[in-house]
Amino acid sequence: MSRANRRFIIGYFLLVVVPTMAIVGILKQEHIVSAPVAVDGDWKLEVNSSSWAGLLCGKSNPAAMDNSLAISQSGTRLALNIRGDLNLSGSGLITGKFLKASLLLVQEEQNWRACIDGRQLRLEATVDTTAEPRTLAGTISVEACSSCSIVEFHANRESLKAMKGMR
Repeated sequence: MSRANRRFIIGYFLLVVVPTMAIVGILKQEHIVSAPVAVDGDWKLEVNSSSWAGLLCGKSNPAAMDNSLAISQSGTRLALNIRGDLNLSGSGLITGKFLKASLLLVQEEQNWRACIDGRQLRLEATVDTTAEPRTLAGTISVEACSSCSIVEFHANRESLKAMKGMR
């Protein structure tokens, strides 16, 4: 075998056979890798007005209980915004069906500043993937505050048809 043929065989093996075997190995492992649960979109947030008022230092207006939750998702990372009685914004992660996020007050109203301004709120929820549309059920609480109330919430994902019709 000539030297040129030997170099060709070695080059072919390194540049074609090895990468092909690596791709085949990765494709056989695809069942191990799975996409996270999709939660991006707009959600209608339902909370008990009295427990929400407790979290907001008694300053909630039950007549204005029209809260929405907007979630942007990139893989397992989430960006969340709650709009309504007060505006909260933050980030979180989704692991399996469990969502955890930290939120901070966004609006600058003087009424809220003395109560929860600068304190992180924790949102923890479970996604019901069998419901159509999907639902979230969980809690919102003030971090590191054992005397603060914990608010249970339920959120319904707005249908994709309704969202497309609004655009």
